Amino acid sequence: MRLTHLLLTDYRNIERLEIDLPGRVGVFVGENAQGKSNILEAIYMLATIRAARAEQDAQVIRRAALDDVLPAARVVGQAETAEGPLKVEVTLTSRPGPNGPIATKTVKVNGVAKRVSAAVGRLTAVLFTADDLHLIDGSPSTRRRFLDMALAQVDPVYSKARSRFDRLLTQRNHLLRRIREGAANRDELPYWDEEIARDGAVIFSRRARALDSISRLAQETHAKLAPGEHLATHYRPGLEPLAIDPAEAEEEAIAEA
Repeated sequence: MRLTHLLLTDYRNIERLEIDLPGRVGVFVGENAQGKSNILEAIYMLATIRAARAEQDAQVIRRAALDDVLPAARVVGQAETAEGPLKVEVTLTSRPGPNGPIATKTVKVNGVAKRVSAAVGRLTAVLFTADDLHLIDGSPSTRRRFLDMALAQVDPVYSKARSRFDRLLTQRNHLLRRIREGAANRDELPYWDEEIARDGAVIFSRRARALDSISRLAQETHAKLAPGEHLATHYRPGLEPLAIDPAEAEEEAIAEA
């Protein structure tokens, strides 16, 4: 797979950029704060359909564009793959929210609108930045985000479970607010808790499996760099073990994928 063409509009500090990419190695050269890292982040977004360095999608929309009637950031990439030409387009449109701008995300693959879960991983990419050093000394959320971004590209079952988990959690939080306001009944909670636990079991299981694979690769590399030493990694979820059997939940998720 090779990325051949990139178009950015109102992405971070870039008003418009359109480039054809070389056949082998491409190097972006520029002064500090000119947008080199933003270009790499945009390319990675074509693979993961998420901004790697933003907590909220709306943060990548160019500030000057927020005054437009319909502010939006757009990332379009064309690639050559073993299956033929591939075009991925991600558009983030800003709208007012209770705590600031909110981005509505639309995705197209070869001109056809797709759900995010169906577009993730169509184009694959690996991003390494200085921030990745915090995988060792940073917070657990940094490591979870790393696994999320990696698994989303290669594991459709994980991608679907994670997307559904986030959606269910939002709906459950909305229900909690309605219960607090007296507009809903507590009896509705067990249904949402069970659904969230089911997808959570899939997420935990796939993360553990991925970390096991990463651990084996890391051990092989570390042994070459430091003979006689042993490197070990362990997955320790922040929650108590789930009552739902992860294997059973995985089988159901695979059947639905």
